[in-house]
Order: sequence, then C-alpha cells, then structure tokens
Amino acid sequence: MNGVWSYYRSSDHDGRDEHGDDHTMRDGCHRAPGSWARQSFLPDNTSRTVGSRADSFDPTLDYHMSACAGATTRNLLPGGSGQYQEGQQPDQGFLDQYTTLITFSAGGNDARFTGIFKQCIASITVCQDQVFENDGEPLSTAEPKKIDQIGPALQTVLSSLRDPRRAPNAKILVMGYPVLLELDGECFPGIGTPEAPWINEMNNRLDDVLRTAVANSRAAGIPATWADPRPAFAGRGACADDRAGAPSGTELLHRSVLTLTRGDAPALVSQQTLHPTVQGAQVYAQVATAAISGM
Repeated sequence: MNGVWSYYRSSDHDGRDEHGDDHTMRDGCHRAPGSWARQSFLPDNTSRTVGSRADSFDPTLDYHMSACAGATTRNLLPGGSGQYQEGQQPDQGFLDQYTTLITFSAGGNDARFTGIFKQCIASITVCQDQVFENDGEPLSTAEPKKIDQIGPALQTVLSSLRDPRRAPNAKILVMGYPVLLELDGECFPGIGTPEAPWINEMNNRLDDVLRTAVANSRAAGIPATWADPRPAFAGRGACADDRAGAPSGTELLHRSVLTLTRGDAPALVSQQTLHPTVQGAQVYAQVATAAISGM
C-alpha cells in the first residue's frame, strides 16, 4: 500500500522526551521516540513500526507528530494560539488532501484530570465533595457535567479535521483512555477507598462520552473510529505492582514519578505520572494497530 500517512495527536509521551536544558526551549510537549503512535504498525507494512519507517525516511510514509502534553480539544481546532511557541496543531501545515490517517487521544485535559488528582492527594477530606477551581459546586456534581461537554467538543474537532481546507480524505482514529488506578490507588498518598472508585468512574464516563461522540460523527458521515484500551490495560493500572504476588512491571501506567525529565516544568512530580510506561506505550500501540487494521 503506497500512500502518504500523517499523524496528529493531543498528547503522546512515554517518559523519554527529548529537549534542551534551556527552560524556554524544553520539550514541554513531551514527544517521545517510544510513543504509542511511533510504535504502531500500518497495514501496508506490518513488519516495521511507524517510527522506524519515519526515521529511515520511508518514501511511502509521510509522518508528522504534533502531540503535545496538556492539549485540550480546543488545541485541535484551527485559529488558536498554540502551545510552547508552536502554532495551533491543525495550523502547523501537516494536514492536506493527501493525509490519509489521523490518530489522536483527547479529553483527559478537558476533564482536568491532572488538577483534580492533585487536589485529591492534597485534600484532607473526600476530594469529590469539594469544589474544584471556580466550579461553584462539588466535584461530584460538576465533573460529570464537564465530562459530558467533551462529547460535542470532540464532534466539532472531527468535523473540522475533515474540512476541505484540512484533511478531507483522512480516516480518523480516536484512542480512549485506560482505567488509571488499581487497588484503590493506595500507592498514592491521600488517595484511598473514597476517592479511587470515583476517579475511575469519571475515567470510564469519559471513555463512554468519547465513544458516543465518535459514533455520532460516524453516523454523520465522518470516517472516525474509536479504540478502547481498557481491556488491554485491565488489572495493570497504577498501583498494580502492589497486588499480592504481582511481578514487578505489572503496572503499565506510572505511579508518582519524582525524577523530572528535562522536558518537565519545575514541579514536585514529573508529567510522566499516570501516563503509560515504556511497556504501556507498547500495549497502547497494539490497540491502535488493531484498530487501524480494521479501518
């Protein structure tokens, strides 16, 4: 299969981002050589990963990664200010009528999972009973509403990507999110039985909203596919290594990572926390590869 393949994502790192030591030049987007997209395979060449083909300048592949940590669905729409001195992702010049495939994951940052998780750790009371930022009501009420708003936002993104001025001939793969926590999140100080089930419930709610949004877009004629990584990550979320008898390396999502990469902004923990490990990125890539083969 000869063709031009372009990729475009909202966030994609495995903890091995590359960078400069100058804070203003750091790889704040955390684009990793071992990211799930680069470890995926395409149907025209199932013996070499996307990353290896791109690195060797395969003439049948035109691959671009615009993934950026912290991006929301708004960053996947044209006309914004972009992140880290880059243009908005659709405005970077990589999408055109020859783009045949777009892959991305989005929604976790819209749902404010990182900030909420930090509040849960720092809180001395059950965090979902508290108000987050300027919500005006407890998280138990506000967060489901926030998540439900992501569905229409994703549908807008999918429609925009297929605009004749961008990628009118592309198929689109939207990746879901694995369930974050095992064992009631006991490996995180401040997370316990009251919080962890609620966090995982919101995690599952987001996946359900994304799946429905993709289905709605598909019904409207947009060739979008949703891939669910939860079965592949089942029992292997953060804290899974603490399960009795579990071998080290069972968990595919990082628990708290205290060592910062040079791409991290100054903080108590690295942005690798609750993102896939190197092995987790491989499993995520397997899910993506299976979905792409069926598109």
